[in-house]
Amino acid sequence: MPKRELSHYEIVANSFRVVEISRPIKVIANPDDSIESVGECAMESDPVLNDIILVKDNARIYGYIDYFDVDVSLKENAGEAAYPITPDEIVPSSMPLVELPPLFEKHYFYFVLTQNDISHVVSFRDLDELPMKLCLFTLIMELEAKMLGLFMQESEKELEDLLHSLPAPQLKKAKDFFKWNYKDKKESPLGLLRCTSFADRTQILKLYPAISNKSIFESENEIDAFFETARKIRNQIAHSNSIIKLLATPKLFNKFVFDLRRINDVMGPVPNSYYLSDTAPQF
Repeated sequence: MPKRELSHYEIVANSFRVVEISRPIKVIANPDDSIESVGECAMESDPVLNDIILVKDNARIYGYIDYFDVDVSLKENAGEAAYPITPDEIVPSSMPLVELPPLFEKHYFYFVLTQNDISHVVSFRDLDELPMKLCLFTLIMELEAKMLGLFMQESEKELEDLLHSLPAPQLKKAKDFFKWNYKDKKESPLGLLRCTSFADRTQILKLYPAISNKSIFESENEIDAFFETARKIRNQIAHSNSIIKLLATPKLFNKFVFDLRRINDVMGPVPNSYYLSDTAPQF
């Protein structure tokens, strides 16, 4: 079976790497250091940002100490107090960022391996950084391109029927926007579709069997919830706001990314006619 060719959007989304959102480990303790001295060192380097302390010497890595989970009154040394780092707590720095969210359902944070050295740490909260937002925004833009590309394959009569499935106020907004944006052009169904909002297009998309036949979502409520979340995430990213506020747990974050990638797969490639036209997603 020939390998599926990645879309331009997937190539861009896959170009973001785990290391781009990871935080360098700045506090490194010797195994013979006292817990008290390790705590003092962490305090000097801002423990909120550098709460994970790596314990190692020239021979091996002993593990790590969580600054907020250690009793500084303990008499043992750092090597004795360190938690061991297991293989399932390590991710490579070159790992595509889009593959990271599912892992947080197992561990809240991971150590990042650069070549043969543990150099960074990445946690669930780091998914709110710009590279992850750009990755998600790219996948949402792919969904928009596929929606418009799908609509472009319909006849004018079919496009008119799709447009009239929208509530009258939404259709009027599209008409008003068309008149404002394309003053010298004659109104057409495809032109009006270009002037609809993301929410309008998702309402139209739900009319297609590939989306509504329960191969992706179990119910219409689940479809509506996904598209509403996608709309909100899109707006949050466009305005440089937090996405963790909407996807507040690893399970929610992972499910959204999984569903977004799956719906893009089900819709197939963006047709060439989309790239050859002046059609583009509206903001």
